[in-house]
Amino acid sequence: MLKKRSITICITILIALLCTATLTLPVAASQTPIRVLLDGNPLQFDVQPNTVDGRTMVPMRVIFEALGAEVQWNEATSTITATRGDLVIQMTIGDRNMRVNGVSRTMDTAPISIAGRTLVPVRFISEAFGCEVRWDANTRIVHINTTAGTTRTERYVSDDGWVYIYSYDANDQWISEASYAPDGVLEWRYEYEYNARGWMTKVTGYDRFGVSGWTIYEYDANGNNTKSTWYNANGTISGWNERVFNSNGYTTRSSSFDAAGKLEWRTDYEYNALGYTTRHTDYNDQGLVGWGINEFDSRDRFIRYTYFNADGTIDYWNEVEYDNQDRVIRETYYSGDGTIQGWYVYRHDGDNWYSWQGYYNANGELEWQWPED
Repeated sequence: MLKKRSITICITILIALLCTATLTLPVAASQTPIRVLLDGNPLQFDVQPNTVDGRTMVPMRVIFEALGAEVQWNEATSTITATRGDLVIQMTIGDRNMRVNGVSRTMDTAPISIAGRTLVPVRFISEAFGCEVRWDANTRIVHINTTAGTTRTERYVSDDGWVYIYSYDANDQWISEASYAPDGVLEWRYEYEYNARGWMTKVTGYDRFGVSGWTIYEYDANGNNTKSTWYNANGTISGWNERVFNSNGYTTRSSSFDAAGKLEWRTDYEYNALGYTTRHTDYNDQGLVGWGINEFDSRDRFIRYTYFNADGTIDYWNEVEYDNQDRVIRETYYSGDGTIQGWYVYRHDGDNWYSWQGYYNANGELEWQWPED
C-alpha cells in the first residue's frame, strides 16, 4: 500500500514538473528582444521595440531616419511628420489614421508613447516608403528590404501649378501616380499591385477623402486578362468586364456587366491572317447596336474605318493618307452623308515621329495644334 502511494506521489510530481516546464518555455521565448534588420543591418534603439496587439512598435525617429526621411514632432498636437522627397507621412499619437501624401490609411495600431519616446508600427511605416517587410517569429526579427520598394520617382509641375508624381519599383513597373492641386491638396492617386509574374492584379484609386474604389484583375495561364472587377469604396461590386481570347491571344469578345450581372455592352472582334482587326460588332442589353469595318490596302496599311448602324446605314467613317515613306500625313472624318467633319494633318522631321500635328474643323479653321507655338 505504501509502495503504491509512493508511485502515485512520484507520478503526480512528474506531471507537475512537466506542466511547469511546458508553461515556462513560451514565457522565456517571449522575453527574447525584438530586433530590426534594415537590408540586413541591425538598427539600434534607445527604447526596445515592443509588441502591441500583435504589431511591432519601434521608436519613430530611428526608423524614419534609417529610411532616409526627415522627422518633425509637433508637441502641441502630438503629430509626427516625416518627409522624404515628394513623400509626406503624418501620424498622431493615439490615432490609427495615417496620412500618406494627404491620403488617409487606417493602421491596426496607433502610435504610442513609452519612456518619453514615440513608438510607431514598423510594418506600416516601412511599407508606406515602398519597402518589403517580413517577420520571423522564430528569431523575433523584423526584416525590412528597401530594394523591393520604389526605386524611381518622377515629378512634374504644370504651368498652372498642378503637381504630378509617378513612382516605379525595382522592375521599373509603374506602382503609383498622383495629382495635387496648386494648394497641395490631393486630387487623385492610383496605386498598382502585381503578382510574381509581373501581371497587374489590383489598382486602387484615392481622392482627397480617401479610397474611392479599386479594380481586381484576373488572368488565364497565358497571361490574358480574362476578368476585371470594379469595386466601390465600401467594398461592394459596381460591375465587371469579361474577355474571351483565341489561340493567338487576340480578344474575340469583351463584355461589361453592371453590379446585378446585367449586360451593359458587348463587342465581338474578327481578325485577318496578319492579326489586324477587320471588324468589331457592338451590342447592348437591347441587342445589336452597330459594327465597324477596318480596311487595308495591298501593302497592309490601314486606310479606312467605317461604322454602320444596326439598320446597315453608315454612321460615320474616316480615311487615312500616307506619304511616300508610309508615314501618316492626314486623317479625314466624314459623317454618314459624306459631309467632312474635320481632319488632322501630320508633319514629320525625317523619322516616323510627328514633329507637328493639327486639327482643322469643317470650315478649314485650325482648332488645335501641337506643339502649340
